[in-house]
Amino acid sequence: DRHRKRRWMSWMALLPYRRVEQVLEEPLAICVIGLAGGMLPRFIRHNFPKATIDCVEIDPAVADIAVDMLGLKPDASLRVHVADGIEFLASAPDQSYDLNIVDVNASDDDKTLEAPPPAFITPEFLKDLARTTTRDGLAVVNVLCSSPTLTAKVFARFRAIFSGRLCYLKDVRDDADENVIVFILNSTSIDMAWPPSKMELAARVRTLQRKLPALLPFGLEERLNRDLHVQTDD
Repeated sequence: DRHRKRRWMSWMALLPYRRVEQVLEEPLAICVIGLAGGMLPRFIRHNFPKATIDCVEIDPAVADIAVDMLGLKPDASLRVHVADGIEFLASAPDQSYDLNIVDVNASDDDKTLEAPPPAFITPEFLKDLARTTTRDGLAVVNVLCSSPTLTAKVFARFRAIFSGRLCYLKDVRDDADENVIVFILNSTSIDMAWPPSKMELAARVRTLQRKLPALLPFGLEERLNRDLHVQTDD
């Protein structure tokens, strides 16, 4: 879904660098679990040439389609791993990724929690997600759940295993679905002001758009101002 994929781009404004330009300058290490059509890694590879990207997809047919038909071009900096995402992170070294993205849909008949599958919200997996995310890096998880009670439990588990700092994008328009993109800061620093204020986020987005005009069609400033919600561990 292109509309949902565009929401992923908000990570650029939310990475906790002192200067937003660092997002474009740093050789970021990124993991994307759940390849789908490969739109997100293609965008990152094209616009962030210094980044290294590990794409993890359990279904070899999906990986083949992304590469053979949808323009994903693996190279030394963009690697496609046909593997179980849980096992992949379990074997990854500590602090491997500045940005750890989980975008996996459930495959069973339970439509209450459509994303991620239950195995991706266990304490064991989330500990590996936190362990493999760099200090002050971000874990980003796509959550699609029709139960507000269950969603609250999932958020509470995120906060318990990370530092308690969590924000999320949820479209507040009347015709919006229940899809939520959750951003979790992997930091225990009490001095870091995160997430940035709405004013600072707007300034960050405008700087990013000047440096990277390809972001202009995504409407990030409007989306962040309208749809970003902050949740802290009280």
